[in-house]
Amino acid sequence: MPRGKSLRASLSRLSFTRKTDDEILSDDTRKIIDPRSISLRAIKELRDRVLSGEAAQGIELYVAKHDLSDKVQEGATIQVLRTKPDGKLQGRVPYVGVPITFEPGDDADPKPRQDWSTEDVAEHVVLPLTRLLPQAQFYLDYVNEEDISAEFQGTFVSQARKCRFQNLVAALEDHFGQDADTAFVWLDLFCANQPLLTSADEALPPDVILARNQYLTHGLHRAIGRFGSAIIFLDRWDVPAPLQRAWCICEIMSTVTQARSFQVVFAPGQEQAFIEALLEDVEGLAKILAVNNNMRNAKCWKDEDKEMIDKAVETTVSGGYMTLIKEVNQRVRAWRLQTARDAVLEARNGGGDAGKLADILHCTGVLLRDQSNHGEASQMLEEALSIRKEALGDRHHSVADTLNNIAIVYYNQGRYDEALAYSEEALSIRKESLGDRHPDVATTLNSIANVYDSQGRHEEALAYYEEALAIRKESLGDRHPDVATTLNNIALVYEAQGRYEEALAYFEEALAIRKESLVDRHPDVATTLNNIALVYKAQGRYEEALAYFEEALSIYKESLGDRHPSVATTLNNIAAVYKAQGHYEEALAYNEEALSIRKECLGDRHPSVATTLNNIAVVYKAQGRCEEALAYYEEDLSISKESLGDRHPSESLGDRHPSVATTLNNIAGVYKAQGRYEEALAYYEEALSIHKERLGERHLNVAITLNNAGNVYYSQCLLGKALTFYKEALSIHKESLGDRHPTVAITLNNTAGVYEAQGRYVEALGYYEEALSIRKESLGDRHPEVAQTLNKVAAVYDIQGRYEEALASYEEALSIRKESLGDRHPDVATTLNDIAVVYKAQGRYEEALASYEEALSIRKESLGERHPDVAQTLNNMEITRRKLRTRMAHATMAMADITPQGVAKGFGLFVGVLFFLYWFLVGLSLLGDGFKIIAGDSAGTLFSAVSNPVAGLMVGILATVLVQSSSTTTSIIVAAAGSGVLDVATGIPMVFGANIGTSVTNTIVSLGFVGDKEQYRRGFAGATVHDMFNYMNVCLWLPLEAISSAINGGNGGVMFLITEAITRSFSPCVEEESPTGCEDWDGPLGIITDEIVERIVKVDSGVIRDFSYGRPELWHCQDLLCSEGSCEPYSFNQGRCTTSPLASAGICGEEGVEDDDSAEFSYCYYNGTTVATYDDIMLAAQEHFDGWKIVEGGALGDAGMQQKFFKRP
Repeated sequence: MPRGKSLRASLSRLSFTRKTDDEILSDDTRKIIDPRSISLRAIKELRDRVLSGEAAQGIELYVAKHDLSDKVQEGATIQVLRTKPDGKLQGRVPYVGVPITFEPGDDADPKPRQDWSTEDVAEHVVLPLTRLLPQAQFYLDYVNEEDISAEFQGTFVSQARKCRFQNLVAALEDHFGQDADTAFVWLDLFCANQPLLTSADEALPPDVILARNQYLTHGLHRAIGRFGSAIIFLDRWDVPAPLQRAWCICEIMSTVTQARSFQVVFAPGQEQAFIEALLEDVEGLAKILAVNNNMRNAKCWKDEDKEMIDKAVETTVSGGYMTLIKEVNQRVRAWRLQTARDAVLEARNGGGDAGKLADILHCTGVLLRDQSNHGEASQMLEEALSIRKEALGDRHHSVADTLNNIAIVYYNQGRYDEALAYSEEALSIRKESLGDRHPDVATTLNSIANVYDSQGRHEEALAYYEEALAIRKESLGDRHPDVATTLNNIALVYEAQGRYEEALAYFEEALAIRKESLVDRHPDVATTLNNIALVYKAQGRYEEALAYFEEALSIYKESLGDRHPSVATTLNNIAAVYKAQGHYEEALAYNEEALSIRKECLGDRHPSVATTLNNIAVVYKAQGRCEEALAYYEEDLSISKESLGDRHPSESLGDRHPSVATTLNNIAGVYKAQGRYEEALAYYEEALSIHKERLGERHLNVAITLNNAGNVYYSQCLLGKALTFYKEALSIHKESLGDRHPTVAITLNNTAGVYEAQGRYVEALGYYEEALSIRKESLGDRHPEVAQTLNKVAAVYDIQGRYEEALASYEEALSIRKESLGDRHPDVATTLNDIAVVYKAQGRYEEALASYEEALSIRKESLGERHPDVAQTLNNMEITRRKLRTRMAHATMAMADITPQGVAKGFGLFVGVLFFLYWFLVGLSLLGDGFKIIAGDSAGTLFSAVSNPVAGLMVGILATVLVQSSSTTTSIIVAAAGSGVLDVATGIPMVFGANIGTSVTNTIVSLGFVGDKEQYRRGFAGATVHDMFNYMNVCLWLPLEAISSAINGGNGGVMFLITEAITRSFSPCVEEESPTGCEDWDGPLGIITDEIVERIVKVDSGVIRDFSYGRPELWHCQDLLCSEGSCEPYSFNQGRCTTSPLASAGICGEEGVEDDDSAEFSYCYYNGTTVATYDDIMLAAQEHFDGWKIVEGGALGDAGMQQKFFKRP
């Protein structure tokens, strides 16, 4: 289309040009579809002629009545064609083509021309002039290809056919302002082609029908894209009629998809109408501002056209209808906010009544508050408060109204102390000005109770709710809807306290009142149904919960429309039930639909959108899709923190709002699941800081965060810290909720987990059983959380080797989980996996494999084939299969050996073992004799060279490097000392040197991994730890021995005294020297094995078995198994204390026993004391160590000499 001057010239030419219908139809029908702009000045002229009657002489319009409903829609405009002789009128209805005869009656006045719609003008003025007059003002000719390639000048206008023509033209004049006379617009109804294209199909030739279809599917979309901008005209601010017209939706779609800007324009006077409605009922603002914008249900004359438009929207627009609705709603909200702001500005500049200014400020503040623009809302309300106090006095009830609304703003921001202060002042004024028993007093009491409830001060909240309930019953009657509201609030407190039966009773009473006082399908009825369903969900009664949620959803959709925020809330709740049941895909589907609705209705950055993003993230986390969960949590956090101020019509909550802390908590949970513990702790600490700052140090949210941080410390094996956090959380929970609340049971469970990990199984069972008792009492015997605790109890029984009790608890947990969650829930798979572990421990491998198979099937189905739990089950199955194969192989071999030949072979092997053991001991004896023979009388000369401690140290190092074994070197030294060739004082530095020598061998071995960077790093680290261990020992003990002979010390040394005692303890019993005789004398070894070891070192086999069986709770502590070499040197050096006594046992000469024992005990003492020293140094160097006790009782246990395994933080 040519621009500017060319366009106007074309219009001027067309004013005197007309083609016949035959000429139109004989041309290329594609060209019928090409739209052109019209001068707004010409449209204004048409409006003036219509209003004056000049352009509509002889035309009378009537509105259809009920008696014509069988032929035309009620309210349709009928054009009178002629009057019949019998007085009846002959007419027809536009775009239907149905001729009718009707009798309007005496009271049927013609429709005033100022009320004519755009459709009336198009049908009864524009079309007749176009077809009948030679000078057709609005008939537009066809454009050629050159014109099509150019951008159309002007603005595309989308409007409802039934809107007032006069209002449309006035709105366009206001919109364009001083440019109105030079503006061009496109109105589809005023194109001569448009009536042809929208006529009934039976009235059109086939080629025109084809042209119309091309126009609908391609031409209109293509043409709209050539306009620089678009306008949606709305006749009324509260009834967006064009948004119920399918073709208007199509026009918006074409605008949005082609990146054209568009605006919403309202009829003149709508700004004032909106402000009047705002001032009249500001408290009912949410209902007033509910945008009736359900584009999905827009109407169309032809069903096939509607289907075509729906398909085009969903396939062409990214996001489908959601995007279109969001775009329109955003502009409508912006218009409302701007209209309110303009009214405030006008009232300020008008210098008129201060009371009116205060009223507008107050209402605008409430409007901004409901749009989540809390910063600007509080400013407007504070200004209104100041004016009202000055104009009306401090104690006027209007002042209380503003105080109450300011309190709500602070409440929404999480500034609870400020909210309480304003509410308390409002309460005081209302009691003084209205009396103690006024309904408004009850409203303020309700607001105060809401704050207490959010602070976790439930008893105080209940007291205020009860007082509000009494006032409302007294002033409004027992069956008033406001009474139901207070009953509902009381029930919510009971629910938060875990008093579910009491909560249900109050909810049921509220439901009965609402059904009686309202209607069965009222939104408030749906709200109560929603709340009842939430209690059922908390009780684990998921099917009942779903039934109530579905009924609430049905009512909301019926009363508020499919796309209302309350519908989104219910969808979110249904998703939560599906998530609890392990139906993650269904949960995601419902959450996604809720997100779509909230974005449409509230915008992308609303706090409710953040809530839904959070819910989606929770599901992803449960599925193990941590990266996706993290992305949603981050977006949630961004919205919650965001504060846009004047740059955006909405404002969120700020960096220090409790909801921000909640999101931080959730993000930390993902980091914990990923093993990123330090990041998780950083987020938990920030959340804890916000909760303490905003809610107080004893708030429930503080306890929740403490509990979560404790979980991280537990995962890091820092059990002491975890226990501290759990204990503090438990204290707050008991203080806030009482001793028997389900939340208390959660913390008891966690505390028990720490005791279990520490090997304190009796204490762990005590806590688990208390948690079990609370859960059964508060949730019922068949709740999923009861099953969870039973699972924990069974795990302890398993550790203790009480397998039958473990299986009984697991079976009960499995029964509950199948009953409450369904047979295919991931928790069912967890219990099946645990049962298999017990079967495996019992050696019942076939049964274990069957349980593993079922667990694997469920986990693949519910979590996906790449989930870590699937990998865990596969790993367990492979281990079990290996054990089964080994057993079968052993059984086969055993069966093969049960023959005379097999028995003979076995006996021969046994004799062989005894034979070689004998010769091992003989060899050790001969080793000592050899030293005597070789050295003879010159032994002193031989070892004089090494009598210097440093020289002895170097000999030990050299010998160890040569034989590559410190154990061999030590055994030789022990044998030499036992044979008298070497004295203990000279041998001790050699023992030190033997340990230093292993440092060289360690380094040589670690160099073997130099080709693999990661393995080399680990190997070299292990060698370094061992080296430092030995160097520190030498630095400590060698100077000490050289100076004071602290280890040997002659006949008075520590070693002499200890070995003397050991020697005597191994001597045969001499009856005359024994005061008790020798009847019960078992020999020294019998005493050691039967009594001393049992009493002194009571080994906790459970801890050892935990590691060897690979208990899941300890997998995250794999460093405890010394995978990086950090504790291998301890165990290896201590292990050599078992080889040295064996060497000394081979020295049977009476002279050698004492010296030999001294030498080998020196070696053991060396390693034992260094372990203790190194232990203390490590504890000093690294702040946080916790451990599992291997020695759990006996003398050593009581003395605190427990062996620990460590994990580095």
